[in-house]
Amino acid sequence: MTSNPSLTKKEQLVSISVFVAAFIVIFPRIFVNDFSNASAIDNGWAWALDFFIAHKQHYRWGKDVLYTYGPLSFLSSRSVPGGYYIVQFLYDLYIVASYTLIFTLFLRTLQSFKSSLLFGIVLFFGMWEISFLMQVFNILAIGLMIDKKRYYWLSFFILLNTILSFYIKLNTFVFSLYSFLFLLALLAARRKYALLGILLLLFFALNSLLINFFNISLSDYLITAFDTVKYYSYSQYGFNPAYKAVLWYGIAVAITSLGLCLFFVLSGLNFKTDFFRILLIGNIALLIFLLFKQGFTRLDRGHYNEFLCLFPLILYCLYLNCPPYKRLIVPLIALSIVSYLFFSRVVLLKHYEGITPLFSGPAPLKTYCAQLFGP
Repeated sequence: MTSNPSLTKKEQLVSISVFVAAFIVIFPRIFVNDFSNASAIDNGWAWALDFFIAHKQHYRWGKDVLYTYGPLSFLSSRSVPGGYYIVQFLYDLYIVASYTLIFTLFLRTLQSFKSSLLFGIVLFFGMWEISFLMQVFNILAIGLMIDKKRYYWLSFFILLNTILSFYIKLNTFVFSLYSFLFLLALLAARRKYALLGILLLLFFALNSLLINFFNISLSDYLITAFDTVKYYSYSQYGFNPAYKAVLWYGIAVAITSLGLCLFFVLSGLNFKTDFFRILLIGNIALLIFLLFKQGFTRLDRGHYNEFLCLFPLILYCLYLNCPPYKRLIVPLIALSIVSYLFFSRVVLLKHYEGITPLFSGPAPLKTYCAQLFGP
């Protein structure tokens, strides 16, 4: 990794160590999930998705198959159909490589030890929710392009993340589309017309390839994607005090964060000179809404654990893009981490036998490697 003269070697070493530790902690505990017992309610949906992927020539996604996941859902659920194991492994490597890349660029460009260290800390308390991780990467990459007026080659990573997000989880479709259109507008404003043209050709080519391969009815798939954002469902577990506590916490931090976005746009930015910074703050606000909806669509442990674990990453995006208000955002990041630990280890253990990704499952990499290289 390239050294940054603003950071001492010791500071760089500490930042790198925390980042590596974070990825070891959040990396998937298992390579493949076994959802073969389809009679269990929590297994049936994944088993069904495997079935429709295996018989994709007989069923059209968006028309015959309507769900909040798409045909690449196995990359998220890790219920990998036969023949797709190499795809899952390469995808895991891609996520690690892309975040290592963005962290390397941060070490080159960030002028503060606190900023580089904080990136590893918020990752450490995160989780392997790939759709969200790709969206955060897109925000961080676009932020680098706005600030440094370079690193335009990151556009190819944003393109790939956008395409993958379209067909993994439908609730990220709208956000991914916003990010990609934002990227195209930025490239057009910077007169990177050749790169813009290449991205558009690749965008339509890759979409066409996946639509035909997975037998997707595009119009119906789009309607389902927008319905996923539009509608809410409610859980029968809402009466539990633990869930209510997390819900009120989620509402409070989401509103506070959206308020910070609005405050920064109104007080610290000029519409003409900071137009793309305003769009990026809007991108972060959209991601806040997406994570809140995803976390509290149903009040169950799996969904709101995602909110608790991943919200510090959103706040870090705000931290990088709201320089005048970093002192306001750092305490909010600390609060989100403390709240994550409190709700997961105190409130939930009292009312529900729940655990968090940080402290759950087998030792990092042990079972993953055993499944990957075993018989």
